[in-house]
This record gives sequence, structure tokens and C-alpha cells, in this order.
Amino acid sequence: MKAYPILAALATVLAPISALAALEIHEVAPDGAWTWFNDERAIWQDGRIQVGYVRGDGQVAVTCYDPETRKGVETPLSSWKEKDDHDNPGFWIQPDGRILAAYATHGTKQTWNFRIAKGRNPGGPEDWGAEQTVDLTQGGKFRGGWTYCNLYQAGKDELYLFGRAINWNPTFTVSRDQGETWSEPTHLIRHKDRPYFKYASNGKGRIDVTYTEGHPRMVDNSVYHIYLENGKWHRSDGALLEGGPPFDPQVGTCVYRFGRDHPKGRAWVWDLNYDEHGSPVIAHTVRFTNDPDDLRYYHATWDAAGKTWKSVQIAKGGERLFKSENDYAGGIVLDSGDTNRVFISTALDPRGGAATPKREIYEGRRAADGTWSWTAITQDSPADNLRPYVPENHGRKTCVLWFRGSYRTFIDYDCQVMMALE
Repeated sequence: MKAYPILAALATVLAPISALAALEIHEVAPDGAWTWFNDERAIWQDGRIQVGYVRGDGQVAVTCYDPETRKGVETPLSSWKEKDDHDNPGFWIQPDGRILAAYATHGTKQTWNFRIAKGRNPGGPEDWGAEQTVDLTQGGKFRGGWTYCNLYQAGKDELYLFGRAINWNPTFTVSRDQGETWSEPTHLIRHKDRPYFKYASNGKGRIDVTYTEGHPRMVDNSVYHIYLENGKWHRSDGALLEGGPPFDPQVGTCVYRFGRDHPKGRAWVWDLNYDEHGSPVIAHTVRFTNDPDDLRYYHATWDAAGKTWKSVQIAKGGERLFKSENDYAGGIVLDSGDTNRVFISTALDPRGGAATPKREIYEGRRAADGTWSWTAITQDSPADNLRPYVPENHGRKTCVLWFRGSYRTFIDYDCQVMMALE
């Protein structure tokens, strides 16, 4: 067990980073990072937040953090270590209040792992059950490794875990006993160049999916959307999808079209949630004119009456994070309680375009006329602030997590997990 209070001296150093006087900046964990393809990355329960990440030594871990005492207790989750930010856990709260944490390596094993808390709101290692392993080779039908863990409930007794597995494509498995046992994997989207995906559940039996044809370094990516309801897959307008899964990417409703919405802009999905009417909203990036140092942030909304998507550029993301990945941006996330509100990481201040020494976190708000206004969450930071994330049902005016530090590649980083609360 490792406990770490935030020292008064450290709080003094962190305070000037916030540009909003009402915000409190917390260091949740001194060592950790995550990818944006695992969710839920953090969850609130009983006034404390559980935050998952991968430490610099490759240990998958979760911190139970109390914002009132500014203390956190870390629990190592994985029995193995792999220094790779793709391995951070996804969480789900069972009907009885116990938390399930699922995690996997970056495709190096034909298994994924999970732990179930012994009771509500686990405060440390003694409160988590033993690690369990799901062996995907049982039955002889699966070949490949598992990457990513996303937990979402469709029906009362149907918990889905989505990842990347069969042919490096989106794949899911289903539990009908609250995560104790899991079905054989099902191939969801079929493409030769590993589609990427984001998921969301409305808590009323529907799961939405947004995805690309592949990795933007390999494919002229567009963005698509489908959803699952009552055991059937649908396009955005409710039309049933026939003949699958697996489905070809193009059967989904197009959100952003390469070549139509921009002649050379390759897209990547970043977030998916619901507006006040229950309609899906998508955040994605576009690499402009095939330039790895010109990434843009987009906000896409569904027009139910017109049965069409509208995706618009809202800010500049600037240059890639590192040279070997042309499409790694600082990150964008939708506010879980208001999809007209986003948080982005960029070194180009969206209030005027001025370059900043480090990537900062900004809050964006969309007005009724479609214009966006921006406020700095961080400023004058000593290191980059990356991959903001807003947990569901946080109950605060503002709650946004990110990690800050030196991020050289997805297997080479030295970062701390931060949180702003208001």
C-alpha cells in the first residue's frame, strides 16, 4: 500500500497553474499516464474518485483519491508489468456498488484481466479481489492478442467489454452475471487496417460506437457511427444493420468524410457522449493537409430531424506529440454532463492562436449560435498537460483529469495524474 498526501509546499507550486481562481488543482497520483481508448478511466463513488493509469515502471494501478483530505491510496492491479500507456484499466460499477476493473496488455497476450472490489468504494489493496484472467484461446476459435478494455452495459443483465482483438479489429465479449464470466469474442468491425473506436452508454439499454476505418498513419480515415439497442445494431437514423457483425466500416453513418469534408484530412476518434436530448455527440481530430504538425479538434452533432451529422472545427491542436506518430494530439474530451463543453490540450491558445511553451488545458463552451469561447484551466505550466478526461456523474461544476509531465512516446513517459475541481 502506498499513501501520499499533497504537501503544502507542492500545493503552493501548483496553485499558479490554474487560470480560474475557483478551481482547485490536485495531484491525484505522482506517476501515471493513459491512452484515450480505455473507459471509464475514472469513476466517482461516495465522494471519492477511483483513477486508473499505467505507472512509469509498467504497473497497471488505481488510486482511490479523497479531494477533501487531498490524500490518495494506490492499488497495483496487474500481476504483470508492461510500460505502455495502452494498458490502463476501464471501470464499471456493478448494481450492488462494487467496482469492476478490466485491463490488458498492448496485444502481447491472448488474455485480459479483471478484478472486482470486495465492497463499495475500495480504499486500498485489501479491498480488491484477486486478479482473474480471461483466456481467449479457449475453444480454439481465437487467434491474436487483446488490447483495450471498455466496459458498458446494454441491458439489465448484459455487460459488454469492447477491445481490439480479432484481426486487430474492434471485438466484444459479453457477461450476463455482472462480470464473473464472459462469452467468446465477437468480431464487430471488419477492416484490414485496425479500426479505432470510442463507446458510450446512455444507461437505458443503448450503446453507441464511433470509429474509423483504421489508423490514420495507414488509412485516409473517415469517422462513422452506429449503435446497439435491444440486441440489434443500427445506423444513426435507426435503420437496422444487416448481415453482421462483423460489419464493414462503411455500413455505419458517416460523421466526417475524408475527401469531402477536407481534401486530405485524416481523422481519429477521441470521445463520444450524449447531449441533453439523448443524441450522440462526437469529438475527433483531423490532421490537416497531411501535415503532422497541423492537428485540429472537431465537434460533431447529430441532427435527428435532418438525419445528418454536422462536424465542425473548433480549435487547433498544433503539432504531433512525437515524430513516430503523426496523429497523436494533446487530446480532447466532451464534458460528461454538457456536450456543449469540451476540454482540450494544445500549445496554441484558442483565444487568439498564440503559441505557448507547453501544452495547456483549455475549457471550451459552445453558445447557441455555434460560436466557441475559451478559458484556460492551466497556464505557465512547467511541463505538458495531456489527454484530459471528464468522469461521468462527478456532480461538480468542473471536474477534469489529465496527466502532466514528459511524454516522449507511449512507452516512454514520466508523468503525474492531475485533477481540477470546482
